[in-house]
Amino acid sequence: MKKDIHQDVYIGIACAALCVVIFFMNHGLPGGAGAMPLLLDAILAVLSVVIFVGGLRKSKLPAEERKGEKKAFTLDAVKIPFIFWLIVAGYVLLFYVTGYFVATAVMMIVMMLFMKRKDWKTMLIIDVVYLVIMYFVFVRMLGVNIDGFGLLGRLF
Repeated sequence: MKKDIHQDVYIGIACAALCVVIFFMNHGLPGGAGAMPLLLDAILAVLSVVIFVGGLRKSKLPAEERKGEKKAFTLDAVKIPFIFWLIVAGYVLLFYVTGYFVATAVMMIVMMLFMKRKDWKTMLIIDVVYLVIMYFVFVRMLGVNIDGFGLLGRLF
């Protein structure tokens, strides 16, 4: 009888591989600049191990105890995360072209629509309040240089 491996095992391995890539991308950063990426990478690595070990435990369960679970990696299981990552990729592209404020305003509306929120007034209020707070906290108070209009700003 073939033993099914739970999908969390594969997810844990993929996350651990991502941690290795992130580590090699950031381990050469000077001084304090590399501390936060490496710290976040270490947290992600620990969580990857937790997911992996949990998947191994679930794989060892008898088949009758796992009857309610879906089979690993069905189209339904990966459809929503894949759409989400496509939206994030679109955000990155839009960020490069239009800059932080425009891309973030669009991304927040798109994500709220993706999560089936329908109240436009609330969505716009959340969007505007968030961007105003980010502007005053990061640009005005902390002096962070947020590129105004990305690639479009450089063209004009």
